[in-house]
Amino acid sequence: MGAIIIRHSKLQAPYDNYDSLSLHDLDMLAMEKVQPHIDRDFAMAKIQKYLDSGLLEKGSIDAVYHSPSIRSRETASLLATELGIFEVKENDFLREIIFSPKKLISVAAFKSAGMQEVRERVYEAVEQEKDVESTRTLLKRITSVRELITNNQNRNILIVTHGFFMRPLQLALFENKQKFTASDQRRSINPGYLEGFFFQPQSTQVVELKTP
Repeated sequence: MGAIIIRHSKLQAPYDNYDSLSLHDLDMLAMEKVQPHIDRDFAMAKIQKYLDSGLLEKGSIDAVYHSPSIRSRETASLLATELGIFEVKENDFLREIIFSPKKLISVAAFKSAGMQEVRERVYEAVEQEKDVESTRTLLKRITSVRELITNNQNRNILIVTHGFFMRPLQLALFENKQKFTASDQRRSINPGYLEGFFFQPQSTQVVELKTP
């Protein structure tokens, strides 16, 4: 028994491509001042690939937990419907890392390097605890994830969360990291939409969940 931890599904246009957004719009999204819906067709196709490959099976998951964001909630709801999950719960500690792209990068730098440079700035901000959620707060949220998994140790659960949060979460769960350097975050898996990893207590090896 264990947990599958995945990123939410891709968003509807124009939020399906972060590089095409203005820095202002990206900031609005990161700060959750806008709440786009997911691309349902993309999500359905991805879930069907998991079912066809046997990586996910109907009736094999007991509960799904998700962050408060609309994209996470809609992803969890669709997964619950397609996989036959009747227990769906929202948890604030599964939210994305709190950061403002406008504080981390200039408009010119964003136009030149795009989302990849934003990722690098977030990694550095998390390491330096500057203009971003503190390590103390992240560790507190990660502890809550651990407790959620432990409390469900006799069940299989699915956790829907966000890409940046999944990096320190992975490092803490598998390597017991208490600080999250930029290099550590950079080498952790970069989950695509509706992708992530499997976790079991005492596990030390990251097993990715990706569509074939």
